[in-house]
Amino acid sequence: MFILRNCHLIFCVFLGIFQSCYVYANSADELWEQYKSEGAINSNLPDFSHAGFFLRDNQNDSAEWDVYNILEFGAIPDDNEDDHHAIQQAIDSASNNGGGIVFIPEGKYQISGGAKEGTIKISSSNIILKGEIKDGKNASVIYLKNPSNGQELGLLGESTTDLRSIAALAIEGEANDFVLTTFDNLDYPRGSRIISVNDTSNIRPNQNIRIRLTDPLIDTENPSKDNIDLVKLLTHPFDYSDEEIKTFGQYGKNVEYITKVRRVIDDSNIELYQPLRFDHLSRYSPTILKFEGISNVGVENLTFESAWQGQYVHHQPFPIDAVDESSIIRTVTEQDYGWVAIWGIWIADSWINNVVLDNFTQNIIVSNSAFIDVQNLQLKGSGGHAGLTYSSAYNILTTDIKFEGRYAHPVSIRAWTSGCVFSDLNIVDSAFNDFDRTGPFIDFHGLFPYENLFEKMRGFYVHSGGDSDVMPHSGVRNTLWNIESPEVIDRFPYASNELFNTAATSRSNMYKYYPSSFVVGVYGKNNLQLKINSSSEDRADDFMIINNLNSRDIPFQSLYEKQLEHSKSNFPMPPQSPILLE
Repeated sequence: MFILRNCHLIFCVFLGIFQSCYVYANSADELWEQYKSEGAINSNLPDFSHAGFFLRDNQNDSAEWDVYNILEFGAIPDDNEDDHHAIQQAIDSASNNGGGIVFIPEGKYQISGGAKEGTIKISSSNIILKGEIKDGKNASVIYLKNPSNGQELGLLGESTTDLRSIAALAIEGEANDFVLTTFDNLDYPRGSRIISVNDTSNIRPNQNIRIRLTDPLIDTENPSKDNIDLVKLLTHPFDYSDEEIKTFGQYGKNVEYITKVRRVIDDSNIELYQPLRFDHLSRYSPTILKFEGISNVGVENLTFESAWQGQYVHHQPFPIDAVDESSIIRTVTEQDYGWVAIWGIWIADSWINNVVLDNFTQNIIVSNSAFIDVQNLQLKGSGGHAGLTYSSAYNILTTDIKFEGRYAHPVSIRAWTSGCVFSDLNIVDSAFNDFDRTGPFIDFHGLFPYENLFEKMRGFYVHSGGDSDVMPHSGVRNTLWNIESPEVIDRFPYASNELFNTAATSRSNMYKYYPSSFVVGVYGKNNLQLKINSSSEDRADDFMIINNLNSRDIPFQSLYEKQLEHSKSNFPMPPQSPILLE
């Protein structure tokens, strides 16, 4: 229920074992002061300060690394012949010697693609794939000749044989379900950092770990919307119907994420850098597993191009008016998923920097990964299905991105993704195209991605895809801060100027598919008056906290930078040297 008291909204909820009365702030200033004094507890703003390459200030000086020039392994630029064997040999040689810089000099290098053996793969730590810069521009080009011929297509992150893994470049670590310890002896509210575990012998400072929780009520054989616990906590107050069967069934049973240990206090207590993003109750059987992925991998100063002919229309073959299979030139699968630039799975403490992606239907896909910098990208060419796609991805920092191509999902997150920050993103064409279904969309694609930050973005608004059985689009406390929408929002004629859009429900329920969101300083270009559920008023209700709507007047431009400054002062790196586990 809501109680108006001293011009603040107080909302009492009963979830888990914690009954909390949350005092909602009336302004962005109050939101910040609440966070600064109390931390990321109760209904306060999430903590986004740990996004990105966590040890960037302590990483090895790559200037001292051995260099493996692909020309010395047989690559020949600009000859229209396949070079992937030479590039792969250079990567393998660096890997066999503990790592190094694989240097790709000026020129265009062709890789055949099609199958896994025709693409480039990094599968060990300490590898930097680095191109040459000439006259201030990327002079090294990796050119993908053929689309993926894979057949498997499922939930991103479930399999390394997914057809989208047959990319120009695949960066792949390995999964490992080895249990390090558990902490199922106590209940921990959101915001906790110190946890008591059964054993710390396998835990070290700065170690990446996986935490898995299990919803005790979900029966995957006979799922029911009335039997959910953890799922309800992460999507409150979304009202489930029988349609969302995969959310409260096969995919909702386990929730997992990757985080990092700050210090080992003693033989039964550890401290995490990132405060817990939601209540971790003992009945969820919290378990800490080993993170086996690769780290310290970099992709720099490269342009990726492909032979794809484009002419993309969302979920349609080419041509779209083909009357039978014999007249189809490019299948739906190829048009949607067949041309991928970079695929990454089970990666941490790594980066992609100064990369041009030209003419791909899927540009970058990252899953089961954490603490990555993705920065200074240009996406161009024919446009296509998706720009940046993160699935089961955690604490990825994405900055300085320019979208010149048109995509159905320019920015897409899904499947428990959390802690990711998107800052300084700009899109050239901010109009919705009714023919190919592309547009300037922030896409929450289902299975409740929660506590992610979108800030300092120009030309975007929220419109999400995803099947009805994995709704709601998002989980709790996703945050939109300092975003300029286009001057026209017309994805649906019946929802003009609405900030939150979806085809999953009626206009009056659209915003409910983004539960417990924060909206601060979001405004329309050329004074467009944005609406959320037909209203332009600031307010707090059980679905959203909205401050400074249609206003540029906010206390600071970047929530991420403000939180980072605060975090460095209050939770600095421990004095010991960083440890990256192999």
